[in-house]
Amino acid sequence: MLDEEIKEEIEILSKKELDRTIKRLASQILEKIPNMTSLLLIGIPTKGGLFV
Repeated sequence: MLDEEIKEEIEILSKKELDRTIKRLASQILEKIPNMTSLLLIGIPTKGGLFV
């Protein structure tokens, strides 16, 4: 099946769910990492749309 043939969009998380998930992950990172100078975040670009 070609990529052009796939047109159906599937929502995995709503905007509200995504916002809550990101905030929860951020708070968990802050709890686990006492020294922020040792923290490195890396983003991996995908073919999907941007969310900000």
